[in-house]
Amino acid sequence: MPTEIYTNIINQINMILASVTQIKQIIASPSTKLTKYPGAIFFPANWQNDPETNKENLKFYRFKLWVVVGVNQTNINQVFTSTLPKAVDAVLAAFDSGWSLTSINSHRVWQRIDSGDWGLSQTDQAMEAYAEFNIEVKMLTNN
Repeated sequence: MPTEIYTNIINQINMILASVTQIKQIIASPSTKLTKYPGAIFFPANWQNDPETNKENLKFYRFKLWVVVGVNQTNINQVFTSTLPKAVDAVLAAFDSGWSLTSINSHRVWQRIDSGDWGLSQTDQAMEAYAEFNIEVKMLTNN
């Protein structure tokens, strides 16, 4: 059975996000607040195991990712027409060009990143605009 699967995937996501100059802070936890914008928050969402054949399983490791911009820095219109789209485009380009994790413990790995909702979030401290993503990492393993 492969070990440190999540660690390898988290390290890969961190490395890709760190390469995006538009992203000023990266958090790999659902409970830590951003202090620099644009920022990225990601963490594991769920896991699924689908037996492909009697010899192989296709495993899905899913993560949530949010690209977040503080609205207090600028106006809402600029956030949704310029600041957030530029950060999102840079993150998508980084995943397209930077994903290098093709295997974990000799098991083949693929990744896919899909869009979720865009929106606004209000807290006592600030208003934030966000773009949500679903990252899915597939791995083919032996039974």
